[in-house]
Amino acid sequence: MIRTQTIILTDDTIELMHNDMLSSRPYLLRLTGWNNFYDLRLSSEDLKNLAESIVFFIKDNENI
Repeated sequence: MIRTQTIILTDDTIELMHNDMLSSRPYLLRLTGWNNFYDLRLSSEDLKNLAESIVFFIKDNENI
């Protein structure tokens, strides 16, 4: 089964999908803009590291 979460931004969308039939890198992160898109295949550890890095980046920039 494929589960999907969609985040709609002002001019872009982020889709996060999980395919439980894949044993390696079951997550797909799709970034879509008005003229391009990127697909990233990730493991759960990769996705956690990405989320933590984004939070760290935001918190670090708030201290500047």
